[in-house]
Amino acid sequence: MASPTVVGVEGGVDCPGSGGTKVKPTSNGTVLPK
Repeated sequence: MASPTVVGVEGGVDCPGSGGTKVKPTSNGTVLPK
């Protein structure tokens, strides 16, 4: 995961500034921690 925004295997993304926490975008535009 060298890039700050890499699409994860489970459809999540590494959110920059979140300590590398995987987050999943929701339909209303927010993100939930995985």
